Amino acid sequence: MRYFLAVLLLIAVPAMAAPKDELHAAYVKFLAYKSFRVEIDSTHGKQKAKSAVEFQAPDRYRISNDKQPPNLVIGGTMYMNMSGNMMKIPMPGLKEMLAQYRNADMLKELEVGVSVESLGNELLGKQMTKKYRYKATKPHVSDNTMWIASDGNILQIETTGVMGKAPFRSVLRYSQYNSPATKISAP
Repeated sequence: MRYFLAVLLLIAVPAMAAPKDELHAAYVKFLAYKSFRVEIDSTHGKQKAKSAVEFQAPDRYRISNDKQPPNLVIGGTMYMNMSGNMMKIPMPGLKEMLAQYRNADMLKELEVGVSVESLGNELLGKQMTKKYRYKATKPHVSDNTMWIASDGNILQIETTGVMGKAPFRSVLRYSQYNSPATKISAP
């Protein structure tokens, strides 16, 4: 009889996903999105910055920094807003730099040994989330905390570490997943 009850419990209770698997699933979902917006607050040494990045697949970005007009990146070309006129500037390596906001390499890291710790549930704004902590090695070594909504969307990532010799901290708040309003085209 005990054996029967144990088997019944295994069938009736869904298996709990490990924190690493839950984080992996959130990244897979995130990488499938065709657009999103991320607001970024960052500190590097004594420098502070606020910016926003909008993404439209496969390689289009609108970058807004405090009190400056937005610039566009399409592929490896930047369209910089200079006094209301858009100036086309080829920028090799820019696409890879921006890829940090859509880091496909994180999936590889999760698959080969990143340790993920569940920090339980937490209210973020007015939304209940699951909170996780993990260490990444790319694009640099960092400690990360991630908040994932009940629908599996990444809502926020806080990253700390050292770049060069200066400490850094960034908070990325994601929203507007697959918004039809996100349209980024060359001027």
